[in-house]
Amino acid sequence: MLLLERERADDPPRQNDLAGVLGIDKSNITRLVQRLLRDDRVRQLPSEDDGRARILRLTPRGRRLAETIERASRARFEMLLAEIPPDGHDVVLSALTLLNDAIQKQSPEASPRPNRRIGP
Repeated sequence: MLLLERERADDPPRQNDLAGVLGIDKSNITRLVQRLLRDDRVRQLPSEDDGRARILRLTPRGRRLAETIERASRARFEMLLAEIPPDGHDVVLSALTLLNDAIQKQSPEASPRPNRRIGP
């Protein structure tokens, strides 16, 4: 949910930021952004400090979709965690944090919030 997180922080990402986070090349990012534009999910604005770069902002429609996905993801995680005995929660969350850290080391752009604790 990079776009939603960055929007909340009033730090909208550049289109090229998505390439690193998603691990896909620029041509695929261009197609993805074109689809988001066509579906009225994002707006594309010129960067103030680099005329070649494009800033992405969620539209109200895009924000609603991102928030819906975020709620569904959290609910799914909570349901999964509910299936684990309470005395195992710390072990699972610790393992997920280690996994997140390993992903971050492989691709620094892959995690917009490094060392963030996973879970509710």
